[in-house]
Amino acid sequence: MSFEGRRISEPSALRALSHPLRLRIIELLEQAGPITATAAAAHLGTTPSNCSFHLRLLAKHGFIEEADGGVGRNRPWRRVDSHVVVKVDELDADARDAVPMLIAASAERLRTNGLRWFAARDEYPQEWREAAGDTHLVLKITADELAGLRRDIDALVAPFRGGETRDRDGAEPVALVVSALPLARPNSSSHDAPD
Repeated sequence: MSFEGRRISEPSALRALSHPLRLRIIELLEQAGPITATAAAAHLGTTPSNCSFHLRLLAKHGFIEEADGGVGRNRPWRRVDSHVVVKVDELDADARDAVPMLIAASAERLRTNGLRWFAARDEYPQEWREAAGDTHLVLKITADELAGLRRDIDALVAPFRGGETRDRDGAEPVALVVSALPLARPNSSSHDAPD
């Protein structure tokens, strides 16, 4: 969400983030903190060697790093505390070709998390069921107003980012997704993507 963060523009780094299992690994590291390939595999329903491959690829592009302790598959990995920003206007043609894959993988992650929440929501206390939810709004605002709104949202969530807030009593991992994208104009030549 932040306007600041690590900018990525290399096609290989964008493709590294565009893999569903790698997105799940990053999400797991953000939730659980440092974890080994074996433990990640148990959480994600895959093999330790598969997780190890994806962990190494994420590390190659600087999204994660080895944590202290352990050797081989018993070495833990952790998320690098870095927000990733993609500035499409700064990408070359090869990198631009990777952006739709990243959008699709992120959208699938959002869909999966929503379905998992709905399946498990009755296991949560009433306060969590009332606090959680989705909002879809169509706003009519200027580009300057949209930029200001994004800065305001970033300032609101800043105190909750990072690992230091993870262990507070009653705190749960929550996926907050803010998508601020202009809608295609009804009379434009663009068309909706197929379902």
